[in-house]
Amino acid sequence: MYYLHDINSTSLFDYSYTYQYSKYSCSIIFYYIHVSFSYLVFISGIFAFLSRLHEKLHPIHEWSGRIYILSMLYATATSLLINNTGLPLGVLVSFCLCIGGLTIGWFLILKHKKDMNNKVINREFKEIFEELDVDIHFLHNKDKFNECKTLKETILRLMGKDIEEKTFIQRLFSYKSFHGIFMFMSWINIAGRVFVTPLSDDFTCYTYPIYKQPNMTNSSTIEFEIVPEDDPNYDRLPWANMEDLWGVYLSLGPIIFSLIVGAIWIAISKVKKKKEKN
Repeated sequence: MYYLHDINSTSLFDYSYTYQYSKYSCSIIFYYIHVSFSYLVFISGIFAFLSRLHEKLHPIHEWSGRIYILSMLYATATSLLINNTGLPLGVLVSFCLCIGGLTIGWFLILKHKKDMNNKVINREFKEIFEELDVDIHFLHNKDKFNECKTLKETILRLMGKDIEEKTFIQRLFSYKSFHGIFMFMSWINIAGRVFVTPLSDDFTCYTYPIYKQPNMTNSSTIEFEIVPEDDPNYDRLPWANMEDLWGVYLSLGPIIFSLIVGAIWIAISKVKKKKEKN
């Protein structure tokens, strides 16, 4: 036999959202937000790979990567509010590979950039000036000075030379190469999910949680107790009865505190420098 207790929840019969124990677990609105960011992950990943085909497209690569990471962040966050029956193990493994590949790939490219910058910084001034095509004795000449390449162009050219000097094996088994490998592993797992999950307008919040019953082995009667809509101890929570102001406190509070600390730090630094000058 089955029994239901407490059917006073308003969201129990509403398929647009699920609300229990003063908490949200599902909302149709967040489904469409989640899908939008998932497609952004997919599209930005394609642009990130295509931008490596030609050097003129290289600037697009960094911005595509940033959009990819941010879209993944928001897609993950919005997935918290589209919970119905959970996820199968295969999908969970796929998501772990997706996030794990992104994390490893990001750290690898940071390591690659740091090493490349260090190589340029550790070069002798003579070599850098030669690359700038500048004759030190004529720097006072305005026309000659205007012919100088920018420092950014020089650094990028020196980095390119360093890469070209590497052997085939060094380039294949490098931080940059493995960055691409792990980011592709990350992207392919979300790409597969996008292809097998067509965009539709029939998503609903069709489940509602119940309490698990303990010690049911010797009982022929199963009683389902629905999780109540309202938390009976809701007043213990810090945001109780002030949900609208809670976001304001969590945003304006840190901003004001940071401004005060920053102003004090700048004032102390200026006083310290004045004392050093005197």
